[in-house]
Amino acid sequence: MANVNWIQRLLARLGLPVGASLAADIATVDTVVDGIKAQTDKIAAKMLFTMDFWSDLVEEVVVTGTQGTVVITGGNVVVADLPDTATIVRAIVMMKFRMV
Repeated sequence: MANVNWIQRLLARLGLPVGASLAADIATVDTVVDGIKAQTDKIAAKMLFTMDFWSDLVEEVVVTGTQGTVVITGGNVVVADLPDTATIVRAIVMMKFRMV
């Protein structure tokens, strides 16, 4: 019987549920797990997921050594299947330069 008390004290120090019956301890764990699940279920509604939509490539734009504005044609990005509730918070343009 002394060993049982020692084990219960050890489990209590570790923060584990300790009680007279195993069923009560399991019920306590189930209650805690349900509370954690209730909080984590709320996270999905708050998360902002990112999605990438790539446009067709604009294959060639000639940039000379002089300063000026280059008009890029055909660079429209078409986004399909975007949910009605979605909001675009930022758009990023990526350009690759090559010197010949």
